[in-house]
Amino acid sequence: MPSPLKRTVKPVKMRKTLCVVVEGQKTEKTYFTDAKAEYNLGREGVLTVFAASGGSASNILSKAIEQVKLGHEQIWCVLDADT
Repeated sequence: MPSPLKRTVKPVKMRKTLCVVVEGQKTEKTYFTDAKAEYNLGREGVLTVFAASGGSASNILSKAIEQVKLGHEQIWCVLDADT
């Protein structure tokens, strides 16, 4: 007869990790950080925002490549291009 006190174990749901690499040092970083708080995204996953120094496309890409090595699930690069 099985014990009635047997403990059931629920699998731990892993949180998704998203890294956003932005061009600007202040404004773009604030947009994403504020959006995380506004839409309560902290419970769904981990959002990390990095500002690339220099702001050029190559600097943003270099910073994104560094983040790939750290194991983020998704990495977004945000460029502000004027036409």
